[in-house]
Amino acid sequence: MRFSLWCVSLLLGWLATGHTLAADGGDAAIPYRRFSPLIDGNVSEWRSPWYAGQIIEATATPAGTPRVELRLCWDHDNLFVAGIVNDTALIAAPKDLDVDRYHQYDSAQIYLDALADGGPSMNDDDVDLLLLPDGRQGVLRGDSLIGTLVGATVPQRQSAPLPVEYAAQIHASGWTFELRIPFAGLG
Repeated sequence: MRFSLWCVSLLLGWLATGHTLAADGGDAAIPYRRFSPLIDGNVSEWRSPWYAGQIIEATATPAGTPRVELRLCWDHDNLFVAGIVNDTALIAAPKDLDVDRYHQYDSAQIYLDALADGGPSMNDDDVDLLLLPDGRQGVLRGDSLIGTLVGATVPQRQSAPLPVEYAAQIHASGWTFELRIPFAGLG
């Protein structure tokens, strides 16, 4: 079963809506990390507090079967994302697949709007990280020139890799992943 997770403007767009991050662990939705995650795809070392979210695939049969639990926290240099994907019918991506086709297979998409200037289409500061269960990852960036020339609402192009650290593990019940995104790499 194809299952795609799309976290729209995980942190930076979220900040544009007036939310804040709090190093003191206050009531911020995405708290400052209180542990040092080892990015190996094993989420068992994650300790509270973290932002928790859940996405349930409503169109699956039976409904709600594939689901994703997300965990987010940050430190002064990085955003940390962990995911627990429950999906027993993974569709593996071919080895020679281009990044812009990852979404056609089981994948996670992390969309970041570095300037928090959301609009009706992607622009040059937007980044779309695509993650596969087998540990591959790639980056698409917004491209306003493509948007202008062809009128695309999702104008993007394959990009140089971001300096992220990513790991995934496949299990009988689906897969787990961990991701460290350095803020400096977002521009």
